[in-house]
Amino acid sequence: MSDGNDNIDYLQGYELLQNLIRGDAMIGLIPDVEATLTTMTQALRTAAAAGHARAFCALGDCYAAVLTPIGAFNGVFEPELLTLPADTCEIVDENAALQAALRYYFEGARLGRRDAVLAYVKWSRHSNEANRRRSLAMLNGVTGPTGAELCWLGYVHNWLGEFAQSAAALHRAVALGNHDAEFELYICYAQGLGVEANLQTSQQWLQRAADAEHPRALYNLGAACASGTSTADGAPDFAKAAQYYERAAKLGNGRAAGMLGVMVLNQEMPGTPEQASEWLDLADGLGFDTWDLLDAAGLEDPRGAASDGPPW
Repeated sequence: MSDGNDNIDYLQGYELLQNLIRGDAMIGLIPDVEATLTTMTQALRTAAAAGHARAFCALGDCYAAVLTPIGAFNGVFEPELLTLPADTCEIVDENAALQAALRYYFEGARLGRRDAVLAYVKWSRHSNEANRRRSLAMLNGVTGPTGAELCWLGYVHNWLGEFAQSAAALHRAVALGNHDAEFELYICYAQGLGVEANLQTSQQWLQRAADAEHPRALYNLGAACASGTSTADGAPDFAKAAQYYERAAKLGNGRAAGMLGVMVLNQEMPGTPEQASEWLDLADGLGFDTWDLLDAAGLEDPRGAASDGPPW
């Protein structure tokens, strides 16, 4: 098994993959995209066949990108051409791209890549119960799990409806400093998932996650302030909501950025149409659909014809 950067085929394939991800094909730096895809996949498969763990991970990314593009790369659509062990071939899914991605991540994990374990786990959410059960076995087999790995263990138990085990794993993750688990415990205590419902405890976990600059926690606190559910008299506190939303937006939360644009347009916070447009552009850039948000709020897009338009 090789895992370093000493495999020429892996280095060639990985470099081509990064070129595609950053959009070289879109700006004409890759004149023959099909030939590049062929060269890339052949190089990565050659490295994988030689037991190179990172090559398996890269191949997994190539097929996962069919489902969710990575940067400007939309994935590899051709069938699998690499012979895999019999137990790996037991990993099946009705979606061919997802099946291939899971199989390659599984092989990368078998060769010792912990990032491949997490990649398999993340994508198993979109697969069947058998593949989610395999995720549990993989995570439980990790020696000295990190907070992030324990948090993902909590996610998988949740997907399987095993809420008590999920909450237990999340508490273990929190003990190792994982802030995603703090946010998930806010949900657990709010809904009574694997623990006794307790709104006070739920809010404590939410605040704890927000104090650690967790984007979703900050967004939720902003929404609570904007709706008035966090104030004693039930009146909205738009100034405080804007503060939370801005912190969340700067940490990559597209919905929060979109809400700031809406608040400016609704005159719920100071700002010009140009500033509202900047927030809306940021939200779009972060993958949040501002057209739906503006439509639900009954607002015209201040960007007018200059915007990309709705997705139909």
